[in-house]
Amino acid sequence: MLLVGDTQTISHSETFSVAAMVAGASASLVRPDGTLQNDLSVSWTPTGAGTSFIFSTQVAAPLPGEYRLTWTIHLGDGQVLNRSEGHFATYTDVGALIRRRLNETVLSLPEADLDAEVTYTVRSLVDRFVPLQMAGGYGGLIGLDQVRFDRAMGLLTALRLRASRAKSVPIGEIGRVQLGQNGFQFANAQGNGLKPLEQQWLEEALIALGHVSPIHALYQSAAASYKPFVVSGPTRNAQCQGALETLASGVIRLLTDAWQVGTPPEDYAADYAE
Repeated sequence: MLLVGDTQTISHSETFSVAAMVAGASASLVRPDGTLQNDLSVSWTPTGAGTSFIFSTQVAAPLPGEYRLTWTIHLGDGQVLNRSEGHFATYTDVGALIRRRLNETVLSLPEADLDAEVTYTVRSLVDRFVPLQMAGGYGGLIGLDQVRFDRAMGLLTALRLRASRAKSVPIGEIGRVQLGQNGFQFANAQGNGLKPLEQQWLEEALIALGHVSPIHALYQSAAASYKPFVVSGPTRNAQCQGALETLASGVIRLLTDAWQVGTPPEDYAADYAE
């Protein structure tokens, strides 16, 4: 993943069924603000005929957000290949956080996978909270909000990746060690009365996200409008901005399964403001 202010070498590989020659290659970059840089220098190996090539270029990331890198490859037989890939520049090293939580490495969890998942997480959060959009989205974060948002985004991304990687990378409390074959059995946290890792990560993410200034202001406003003597759900305006529930609804959901958030889009009590 890219870091804001860094210049990194980005590589792309191509494999052919028969030997081919590369006559030339170039790359162009669309930055988060929509500006285009098309003078990127591209090198490749091998320089002669081969079935597998690696193309490299240097990319600078002066802005936070999504970068779109397009490779144009000219083959000796006249074919032109266009390849497009996405990269994401973060304020902090979110990739290290995700790999650390999942007990992964750069080899087992490559940059391409992280870029795609982080991009999705950031888009989802910005789409969810109107105050974030009004503040300029991810690129509009300033100061400690950058660190807080990155932590929440990294934990949510790790949480989403956790389910698909749990079988190959065990994470949790060790319940049994089988010395004969050096095997480990990881205990179910729920069975021990502990919170599952997923729940712990989610709570950490929500705390960090709740301290991001635009979101914090949104929920302060929702708390200020709380009416202690009225059982009510969130207003339609609050829902549109991303505040799904008032202080009361969080308690009501503990008492009955009939109180649902998000399905259907409006809570059953959402229409009763008074």
